Amino acid sequence: MKKIYAIFICTTFILPLFAQNTNKVFQAFGFTSILDYAAAPVSTASGYVYNPSSGVVDTALYAFQEQGISLITLIYRLRFNLYEPQSDFAFGISATPAFGLTNSQHGKGFFNLPILAEIEWGAGATYNSSKDVGGFLGVGLEINKLDVIPMKRVDEPFPIEMQSVKNFWKEFVIAAGYRFWNKNNKLTEVNFKLGIGSKNDPTYALAYNKNDLNIIPPLTIRIAFIRFIKF
Repeated sequence: MKKIYAIFICTTFILPLFAQNTNKVFQAFGFTSILDYAAAPVSTASGYVYNPSSGVVDTALYAFQEQGISLITLIYRLRFNLYEPQSDFAFGISATPAFGLTNSQHGKGFFNLPILAEIEWGAGATYNSSKDVGGFLGVGLEINKLDVIPMKRVDEPFPIEMQSVKNFWKEFVIAAGYRFWNKNNKLTEVNFKLGIGSKNDPTYALAYNKNDLNIIPPLTIRIAFIRFIKF
């Protein structure tokens, strides 16, 4: 968690200070509901299983994957334009911390922080753009944390330790957005994000409960609605 707080502080507070007294900082707030999903890498842990043929309790490998759909996600988007060759075109970097209300297998809450390099065009690319619509395309790295509030289950067949639960991971991320002026003349963005994680540990294939699981590759996917300020 200390790493998450450090990255959050750097991206949220240091970035705008770096661009203080310029017109290259763009801020926006947004939300989404239900349209935010995360799946962490698979975890494995040793547990117990009753062997009816011998009448004894044997040890076994169990697998599980933290997954969650956010009931509601609150989003803050911060962008700094590095280069503006035209009034309707720019290159920038961004950080978009978000917190979602999820209920996964071993806890509640989801923190997500994508850091992107972006290409901007049209409306919202710069403060001098006169376009009615615009957009962006970005690539980068994101960090994810499920089970922000950890909860130990009492119905599991093994005394699992929370440190064995894989609920923190980093992954490649791509994002895109469509910007437009809404009926209240506010600059609005429909934002899509897809995080693609590394492959799961193949040892989960040896797990006793593997046939009871719906294992998927680690990923995040979100569609959100953003509104810019200072426009």
